[in-house]
Amino acid sequence: MSAAIQLAHLSKNFGTRPVLKEINLTVPKGSLFAFLGNNGQGKSTTIRIITGLYRITSGKVTVLGQDMQKNPIPALARMGCLVDSPSLYNHMTAREFLKIGCVVKDIPYQDIDRVLAIVNLHTEPRLKIALYSLGMRQRLALAHALLGNPELLVLDEPTNGLDPEGIKEIRELLISLPEKTGCTVFFSSHQLEEVEKTASHLALLDQGTILFQGELEEIRAAGRSALRLNVTDVEKAFAFLSQSSYQVSHYGDHRLLVDNMTREEASALYRQLVAADIDFYQAILEKPSLEEWFSQQMATSRNKA
Repeated sequence: MSAAIQLAHLSKNFGTRPVLKEINLTVPKGSLFAFLGNNGQGKSTTIRIITGLYRITSGKVTVLGQDMQKNPIPALARMGCLVDSPSLYNHMTAREFLKIGCVVKDIPYQDIDRVLAIVNLHTEPRLKIALYSLGMRQRLALAHALLGNPELLVLDEPTNGLDPEGIKEIRELLISLPEKTGCTVFFSSHQLEEVEKTASHLALLDQGTILFQGELEEIRAAGRSALRLNVTDVEKAFAFLSQSSYQVSHYGDHRLLVDNMTREEASALYRQLVAADIDFYQAILEKPSLEEWFSQQMATSRNKA
């Protein structure tokens, strides 16, 4: 799969302070790519570099096949962006607001109907923006970014500040975009639960370096699971598992949690419990959440520092 975004040995300093340190990043075309990291680690700086707002210190930035240092204009013409909080005109309707975008981008007004339908804002054409909810305002900003049918959509924290209903609306919209429009979506976020529901790929940035990049499914496949057991004799089971060198802990009446297990190890454990005459009436093998994976990656990174 070819790349929509390619960063090679990218570094960015602000004065003498390094913010990005020789990062390499590949965003496949057609992906829903989440860019993760704690606040202040360089996510927004990276996005501003990709969208041509910041110059780099060293390295190379290629977007949609264009070298952004030599000639960014062809790539920017094929890109939609939402980098800061959207500036909307409250006295206008959505259609009136998007007409301004059409003029600026030299796009026919007919494209307004297409983008309003994509973001589901076409049903109330006369409603003033002043009466929009936060979720509706964010969808209108996305409609503006989608004018001209861009090949790449770059979004900085698109669900930031939204209520649960607004977050759900944006999540469903982002998931639908690659199929509806054929575009690649690159978005930063610190809302890990939403990323887990939305992204096909992700990268993790910490202290100016990339700790991981790849498909979300790779994390799910590689992660070791936790086994939740409901047992009749919890103390007998706890003693048996502890003596057998399992990482076991209590988490409620008649409940034990056995950490760091594969499916094959869990199957072997079931047989051991039966052989030891320990009755269990429920066993659930759970994959670690993205939040747990994120915490493990950050802890490992800080321990190495």
